[in-house]
Parts: sequence; structure tokens; C-alpha cells
Amino acid sequence: MVRTSQGLIKSGALALFGLMLAIFLGVAGLWADEGDAGWAGAALRMGTDARALGMGGAYVSLAHGASAIGWNPAAISHHRIREVTFSYSQLPWDRRLAYTGAVIPVEPTAGLGLAWMHAGVGDIVGRDHNGQPTGELTSSENAFCLAFSVKMAPFLSAGLSMKYLYYKLVDTSATGFGFDVGLFSSPISNLNLGLLVQDLNAKYTWDTEKVWDKGTTTYDEFPVNTRFGASYLLLQERLTVAADLEKNHKQGLKTHLGAEFSVHPVLMLRAGLEESTPTFGASLIKPISTNTVHLDYALFFDSVTEESSHIFTLHFQF
Repeated sequence: MVRTSQGLIKSGALALFGLMLAIFLGVAGLWADEGDAGWAGAALRMGTDARALGMGGAYVSLAHGASAIGWNPAAISHHRIREVTFSYSQLPWDRRLAYTGAVIPVEPTAGLGLAWMHAGVGDIVGRDHNGQPTGELTSSENAFCLAFSVKMAPFLSAGLSMKYLYYKLVDTSATGFGFDVGLFSSPISNLNLGLLVQDLNAKYTWDTEKVWDKGTTTYDEFPVNTRFGASYLLLQERLTVAADLEKNHKQGLKTHLGAEFSVHPVLMLRAGLEESTPTFGASLIKPISTNTVHLDYALFFDSVTEESSHIFTLHFQF
């Protein structure tokens, strides 16, 4: 009877894996490939978690704690722990990325999260038509997120993240609203699966009437992005390997590969490939009384300048 039950669980896990992959391929297939390009909201998708970037972005099936709000909100209810997360990265050309998030479990089988994601550029010198400096110009892109997740079965969770979008570009601003939906599953021991559909209904609404006499209202739509991933624990759960596929109509199919190895209970090392670009990372884990602090670091290469960049993330679990 036990073997029969285990066989049914494994069969169900394989069926679930196939279903999630079919959903990914089906949703991604709705979008014709226009080649790699820039698009609205691209800066908010660069990634704001050092663990994820250290593993090449292969994180939709590993999303954990407050970082899951952006990577896969379905994972919030899968991990029954409270957490506050802070992340920061200073990129070339005076660009910056920042993230603050918090999650709490909601008994018996749900979870709630709040987050703020920021991408900005500063120190831009404005000049008039004579080339004389007029002052510093800035750009600030923000997403304020409210996420909810619930376990639909012991091995399956679903999640929703609602996002209020605000973009300040010099003297003009835009607002918008969108949402992400996700699935997160651990159908058998050591195997995780994840599916994420990002930026449904998301777009910026620009109103330039306050800037120019003949200003207009225009819309800048975000492409709907889909990610599917799987991860597996090996070597007595000391090694994690993960892979993601990502697609939207502004880019071709992207692959993300990553691995994480527990050198010691307080030290983790990581490496990954985002397409053909390598990434590296590490974590220090420090128990403090009944709480735990994680400090994550990642080295990656900026997609715009191809220069090396760094990101730090602090997780406080209590």
C-alpha cells in the first residue's frame, strides 16, 4: 500500500510538472518573438536579490521569504516564517537598484507580503540649448507590491502580487497598475517547481499636458513575461541545482542556470549562467538567539555596459 501511494504521488508529480511546462509553453507561445529589445518596466525585472542573481536568475522554483514577492509570490505560503529583506545594488552609469520587503505567515495555510522595488538614475547634468548646465536630472521607477499566497494542497501553492507603478522622469510622471500570478510546488522530496506570469495589465500612463502646451496622454505597456523553473537537492541536500526558462514578446527564449553548495552551516557558495554570462555569489548565515540573519552577495555582469556589478541582500528572519 505504501509503495502504491508513493507511485501515485510520483505519477501525480510528473503530471503536474508536465502541466506547468505546458502552461509555460502555451502562454509564451502567445507572443511572437520580436528579438531582444528594451521595454517598459525592464529595469524592475533586472533582479533585486543577491541569492537569485548569484545563481544566474534561476530562482522561480527557489524563491524564499520576502524576495518571493518579486520572484514568485506563490512561495510566500510555502515557507512558514516571518522575514524582512533589504537589498541594494549600485550599477554603472550611476544607476541603482533597491528593494525592501516583508512577509508574514497567515494561519493556517496562507502568507502575506509587502514590498517596494526601486530603480533609478542620478547625477545627470541638464543643459539648455546653449549647452549651459541647468541642474541635475533624475529618473526614478518604483513598484509598490501587495502579495498574497495560499496552499491549495500540501505540495502546491498559488500566489498573486498586485503592483502600483510610479515613474518619475525629470518633471514628468506616470502611474500604472499590474499584477503577477504564480504557482509553486514540491511534489516529491527535494524537487521544487515554479511558474510565474509577470506584469499582467501593467502599463504606464503618461500625461504631458502639465509640461507642454500641446501635451497628450500616452500609454507604455509592459510585455507579459513568463518564467518556468525547476530545482533539485543533491548530495544529502548540500547541493542545489536549478534552471529557469523565460519568455516575452520583446525577447527570445532566455535560459538561467544556477547551483548552490553548502560549504558549512554558516557559508553558502553559488555560481550560475544567465544565458552565457557567468554569475557568482555567497551567503553568510548567523543565528542570533531565536532569529537568523542572512547576508547575501552576488557578482554579475550588467546587461547594458557588460561591466561587473555587485549586489548585497540582508534577510532578517524571526
